[in-house]
Amino acid sequence: MAHLTPFVYRPGSGFLHALDPRARFLAFALLSAACFLLGTIGNCLFIAAILVLGRLSGLSAKDSVRGILPLIPVIVVVILFQGVSIGILFCLKLCSIALLTALFMSTTSVTDIRNVVSWGSRPFSPIRALDLDLLVALLFSWLPIIFERSERVRAAQSARCIERRNPLRRAAVFTRVLLASLLRSAGTTASALESRAYCRDRTLPVFTWGLSESIALGASLAVLSAALVFP
Repeated sequence: MAHLTPFVYRPGSGFLHALDPRARFLAFALLSAACFLLGTIGNCLFIAAILVLGRLSGLSAKDSVRGILPLIPVIVVVILFQGVSIGILFCLKLCSIALLTALFMSTTSVTDIRNVVSWGSRPFSPIRALDLDLLVALLFSWLPIIFERSERVRAAQSARCIERRNPLRRAAVFTRVLLASLLRSAGTTASALESRAYCRDRTLPVFTWGLSESIALGASLAVLSAALVFP
């Protein structure tokens, strides 16, 4: 499924890939806030900048547009009910967020996300940071499994004409079968962790903050400041 969506990590050696993951997280948060504050012209310039950065990071324009296509029905509904001017602005904001998220996900691996969550949770989390690291890793690895199993169960129900029965009974059967399948996979995952001698005492991630990270964070702050002053 990875090749069907732009919201997956793509290994590379560009400027964004080389940034400290913490800088990418902070820049993503600041620029996401700026997207909601910018007006029509500002969002147009923002989208152009994101496309250029995406191209430099190995994300083609075709992949970027593919991430926007599922949003078209929502945009059409907003234009029909809210008018053209509001609809266009909403469309630009939505496209800005979608492109920014695609750029962030394509340059940030699951390991980077785990490491940043582990680093950021050390002073606050009531559980150990490395335990939270494992939870994040399992979350990201299990999401595609849940979707795949759901589609498999739904296809099996359709093949047995179960969709013609009572919807409540159909939902109950779907939930029971899906949970049973996921619990079996959970047992397999637990056995895999035990066989690999998983240990809670592991080395914490090491980060390096340099000039590039400071420039990226400063540029993001500048964009947010401009959005606040000139919306």
